[in-house]
Amino acid sequence: MRGEAISSIRDSATVQAWVSGLREQWGKEPADMRARIAILQRFCAFVEREPDAIIEECSRDVDGGKRIRIKKRRFYSEKIDEFQASVEGDARARFGEILAACAHAANPDADDERLRIERERFLRAPVVVAVISRVRVGLPIPEWEQMMSAGASCMSMVLAAHSMGFVANWITEWCAYHPLVRERLGLKSGERIAGFIYIGTSAVPLEDRARPDLDRFVTRF
Repeated sequence: MRGEAISSIRDSATVQAWVSGLREQWGKEPADMRARIAILQRFCAFVEREPDAIIEECSRDVDGGKRIRIKKRRFYSEKIDEFQASVEGDARARFGEILAACAHAANPDADDERLRIERERFLRAPVVVAVISRVRVGLPIPEWEQMMSAGASCMSMVLAAHSMGFVANWITEWCAYHPLVRERLGLKSGERIAGFIYIGTSAVPLEDRARPDLDRFVTRF
């Protein structure tokens, strides 16, 4: 659809056929179907076409059947490459290369498996948000409160993601504290990585972890 916002694609015949095929193949709808459709919708907005229009452009009727239009397939293949270069996946992969380089600098004997893990660390979720804490000296707000505000931002994002039907995890790991990682991210004096928020959908049922006995920590005045 040219010049107009694409509001929803779930009801298009193409997407319904796609979802139906996945259900038939896997026995149920994939857990990350919402994320897949969101990416498709972004691609449709990128090329200003709805899914049904894309399929129509790429096929032609021949002897009562459908055949692929080679030129159109090549056109959309190039558009997919352009789209992939513009989305966050590339940023996650680029950051993975930074992590691998930092891990190798810290340990020149790191094997290929360790470097692979670092390259793929931020590919574990479709969206990863780095939250940076910035403490400014001289403000009327105490430094401790400035630091806590970053933590509050992290928790707010986790709660918001879950309220929208996604799952989220707030973690740091070694890369949040490594000086080379902080340097490559361009952090300045007084800035720290408060955490990385992983947002996506769960492929397995969620299980709550063991919680401490509140009576051991909660007191009343």
